[in-house]
Amino acid sequence: MIQSQPISSTAHILISFQPIQVTTPHRSNHHLHVVEFEPTPVMSTYGLAFAVGEFELAQRHVGTFPKFINIGLHTPLGRSGEGQFALDWIQGCIEFYQDYFDIPLKMDKLDILSLSSHVPGGLGNWSLITCHESEFLLEPAAEDDIEAKILIARTVSHLIAHQWIGSLVSMDWWNSLWVTEGLLTVLEYTSIHSLEPELDMWHRFVGDVVLKALEADALRSTHPLDGDVQYSEIKEGFDVISSGKGAVILRMCHQYIGESLFQTGIQEYLKRFSHGTASSVDFLNLLEEVSKKPVRALFDVWIKKSGFPLLKIEDFECYGSTRVVTVVQEAFLPETIDSNYRSYLQRASWIIPIQVSLARNPYIPVKEFLMEKRIQRFKIQDTNFHEWFLVNYT
Repeated sequence: MIQSQPISSTAHILISFQPIQVTTPHRSNHHLHVVEFEPTPVMSTYGLAFAVGEFELAQRHVGTFPKFINIGLHTPLGRSGEGQFALDWIQGCIEFYQDYFDIPLKMDKLDILSLSSHVPGGLGNWSLITCHESEFLLEPAAEDDIEAKILIARTVSHLIAHQWIGSLVSMDWWNSLWVTEGLLTVLEYTSIHSLEPELDMWHRFVGDVVLKALEADALRSTHPLDGDVQYSEIKEGFDVISSGKGAVILRMCHQYIGESLFQTGIQEYLKRFSHGTASSVDFLNLLEEVSKKPVRALFDVWIKKSGFPLLKIEDFECYGSTRVVTVVQEAFLPETIDSNYRSYLQRASWIIPIQVSLARNPYIPVKEFLMEKRIQRFKIQDTNFHEWFLVNYT
């Protein structure tokens, strides 16, 4: 059980991740009182949060009596009206994730604290989310600003997903941070696409996430997703590689095993390791278990190695309605890297899930295979000489 320090004024509001159990007067100072909270569930200590201050409250209920969740959005004084857009998204995301994960929200309440001074992106503490006011409050002048609304939607969907990913199940050490941060990023786009498909979030994913991850991973300062992490390096791990490249790798896995099996893998991950910890190996093994595909061997290469491959179509031949295509993989080599790192990349190779589609229906692959060599040939059946084809790794 957590017992707060005495607080000095009844005008202040005390918020924690558990509901208040009892409030008693301070033994020696009648101006003060002591607040005790309900016992905590088994959880990671980094998910603990509490706050004391003067806030204005906007409320919402999710679900139906007697099982409903009290949502409280705490804002600076005079600004609770600006939180209605965020409350709509909070409600929608809770309902979406409860269905997607097949697990109800574990707490009976969820508080969100919007502050004028806070790190960007917010903190998904269990049952007490904290964030910067610009990421949850929609000012009247921004009512028609689609980018401001998308920022709020992304922040909400990310932090609500954190109530399951990273809270219900935590990583066993910081080398598995990419699973938590990568999944949260993928789920941002998954939930928003489901709730507001006209926003076309998966096209935005390319510019918001993929290109930024490629840019960061092309630098000499990049690092493997899953490597040795010392105590002094923990803070450095919260970067575009963990969240961005992690998301891109998981999105590639999503495409490789299919949407339904990817969702099943996440559900099993949350149920099997509930109120505990898991590693990236545990997560990949579960995806392999549910999909019956070599997920672990394939993605071990991607998470243990820096950089990324560049695919080139070197040659193709036509034999009637059949094309024989030669594809070559090589590491992407920025011009500015030093000779030692260039030598390392020139020796690198990946196992790459390849999809091929034709002009007649570019969104439906006609061929899928794993590229396991530096140079590999494949055939495309039932094509004509003038028809273009698209090769992409998923």
